[in-house]
Amino acid sequence: TALPLAQKALAGADDYIDEYATSQLVWEHPTLSSGNYDDVGARLICLYDISGSIDSAEYDVQLKAMAAAVQSQDFRDAIFFHGGPQSLAICFASYGDQMWLDIPWLDIRKGENHKFKILADEVRKLYRRQYGLTYQVKALNFAAGVFDNCPWQSNRHVIDITTDGKDNFGYPDKEAALQEVIGRLAKKYDATVNALVTTGPSEADLESWAREHLVTNVAHVKKDGSYLEPG
Repeated sequence: TALPLAQKALAGADDYIDEYATSQLVWEHPTLSSGNYDDVGARLICLYDISGSIDSAEYDVQLKAMAAAVQSQDFRDAIFFHGGPQSLAICFASYGDQMWLDIPWLDIRKGENHKFKILADEVRKLYRRQYGLTYQVKALNFAAGVFDNCPWQSNRHVIDITTDGKDNFGYPDKEAALQEVIGRLAKKYDATVNALVTTGPSEADLESWAREHLVTNVAHVKKDGSYLEPG
């Protein structure tokens, strides 16, 4: 089910959130979709780093960690316990300086607990598509197009992004570009961006950098006037 994004050679494409919503992608999982198109409680995009700084061991750790999370009781509880969204649409996408929608959107509803294991098994087997540069701005732009093409509607949106490095491709002022796209995601979708980073000697300040630049900050106000949950 891993399908490459057809790249667009458009000047300034990164300035527009939905430039990456292309008709060439398959947006709905062919076997795990329920066929029920009622709204879901939340939509979750899992974005994971496949840039060149991610070695094969770290790539494997990412897959195992995401699979373990999907299959965990904590994840089920977060969806179905009191106060949770009660249903979820989820997909997985990888990024370096190109983007791939590896596992298209599928929905998980009450009574569909079998999907957690099947999805986790698919995540563990994901094929690596690239060893490239790191381009989180482009990845988050792509996520906007993925939201636009979700088969299920929701008023709650989350992006979980994992990485081991800062943007090293794209705009000269990369932090400003990140803040702009995160702000647009918050404004258009009320989307919260969370980040999980792995650090080493060359990126000792990555956690503090991610807290400042890669997650949704506390200043964003939702359409209903309440504060958006920060990343």
